[in-house]
Amino acid sequence: MKKTKRIIAVIISVLMLVGAIPLTAFAATTVTDVDLSLDVQPGTRMENYEEYITVNSQGVEFCDDFGTTVAISEIYEEEFYWPSTEYFNYGCDYEIKVLLSAKDGYTLPAKEGQMNTVTVNGEEVYFEIVTEENLDGGETTVIVVYATVIMDKTISDVALTLAPVADYSIEDYYRYVSIDSLGVDFEETLDSGVIVTDSLGNDPYYYFIADEEYTFEICLTPAWGCEFAKDEEGNISLGEVTVNGEAVDYTAHIQKDRGYIEYIIITVKTVVEVKTVIDTIEITIAEDLKGCDVADYAEYLTIETEGITIDEDDPYAIYAYNSNYDDVYTFDGGDIYILCMNFIAEEGYFFSPDGVVIKINGEEYYMTTYDSYENEDGVNVEYIYAEYVTDFVGGFFDLVIAWFNDIFSRITQFLFGWI
Repeated sequence: MKKTKRIIAVIISVLMLVGAIPLTAFAATTVTDVDLSLDVQPGTRMENYEEYITVNSQGVEFCDDFGTTVAISEIYEEEFYWPSTEYFNYGCDYEIKVLLSAKDGYTLPAKEGQMNTVTVNGEEVYFEIVTEENLDGGETTVIVVYATVIMDKTISDVALTLAPVADYSIEDYYRYVSIDSLGVDFEETLDSGVIVTDSLGNDPYYYFIADEEYTFEICLTPAWGCEFAKDEEGNISLGEVTVNGEAVDYTAHIQKDRGYIEYIIITVKTVVEVKTVIDTIEITIAEDLKGCDVADYAEYLTIETEGITIDEDDPYAIYAYNSNYDDVYTFDGGDIYILCMNFIAEEGYFFSPDGVVIKINGEEYYMTTYDSYENEDGVNVEYIYAEYVTDFVGGFFDLVIAWFNDIFSRITQFLFGWI
């Protein structure tokens, strides 16, 4: 019994002692050391920063309170520029700015001088501690860490994809020759980047012809800031050169008469592929668009041409804005809308090099040419961009309201447009 009373007395004493401890004793731990690991490889997409930046310190984490967690600049002759591509490339120098905030239970010092070390890959780097208004209207204190990355400049391997198609324009070699490896460009200073001859060794007609075999001389040079790998004697010596996944031979050249230019020439033969050419795109757009969501384009837009579809991988494949050039997400009454659409060709089809006629609701709208972009997988996507200006959307009362709004807008513009 005495033993039990003694235990209870000890517990009570501990509780009283805890109650007497000031609240400051439970204050957050101040972070005084920050360490990051940085592993940047050519081809890594810049937006995927968690793939190449590791936070090793326990008290901090990536901060997204400002909408931008990692900002990257490309450095050229000690000046900082917006990156020329969305991924890290050979031969380039970059500055990476990382925003870090304190985790729960931790806090950052008020001044830089209160930090012990800030390191990236074990090396001390420049940093700042700032408190700024965040996206929610509050304030967040962050440590901004700056790191410089110098990419490898030596190109050892080259990979190409060659896919010519009957009726392609021969001069448009960017369309049928894809450089799949980074740090390499077409050499266009000395001659055309790709020289094509027919089966007789002559200059071919303007377009590729079905079932004809062609010889392609593809001339490549290192991209800006890069160089090809060399042997001990200074001659170009690459590890592997492939076309469509198959190893091929090449000839190496270094030109010094017109400035220093190093390049290789790859010579391959192939018979062109046959696809269906698309020179007209016909679509039908509903006349009554009021209440339709722009994103639900299947409800108001019908593609009449075989082999054509909406580019669903492009977030801006379908969008619209009104007469005031404001983005809209639902068609409302009493206004006109500019509907913007991106179309792509399905497998086995391609866009005519001479242009594509756009027909909307049975009437010829205009002619346009194809364009292209590189998607997140590094694949070149060809698309046709079209705009369609609607009539005033809505019924009679919508048109009346629109008329008064237009009059009011004109009066306001006349009275105050000079201000």
